[in-house]
Amino acid sequence: MQLLSLTARYEAKAVMHREKPEDLTSMQPMNTFDPSNSCKVHDGLNDCLFDWKPEWALNYRTYAEKHNQDDPNVIAWDGLLLDGWMRGQPVPTGLHPMSTFNPSQPAILHDRKRDQIVTWTGEYAEAYRASSRVHEDDSVEWGGHVFDGWRNMLVG
Repeated sequence: MQLLSLTARYEAKAVMHREKPEDLTSMQPMNTFDPSNSCKVHDGLNDCLFDWKPEWALNYRTYAEKHNQDDPNVIAWDGLLLDGWMRGQPVPTGLHPMSTFNPSQPAILHDRKRDQIVTWTGEYAEAYRASSRVHEDDSVEWGGHVFDGWRNMLVG
């Protein structure tokens, strides 16, 4: 298994908070993990959470493997045993769930993949309806974004 570069390993160690999750029941199983999204991942070997960076996705997809062939929820990757994940940041306060979003209307969307706000004008409504993909957690993937909440645009 190829390891991350030394720079990336030092960076990974720097973001490991060594924080212990209060409640492991809130963790999602690794067979639902999407390495292209920011989140928190639990390392069972060191019993700590760390911030996952989407730029590690290619390395993860290439080298991650089941630690135990009978259990798909423990993944061996770069010297860690990943056994669960959770959203890294809660959806910012005041946002509506994506299931209530009308793509024909102007809005402000939160892109959790980049943790940034995107202004939506409604001009891509048909493309959005045709090619967006809804995730189990009510987030919507479209056009390289993962939207997890929206609010009305303020007009003055």
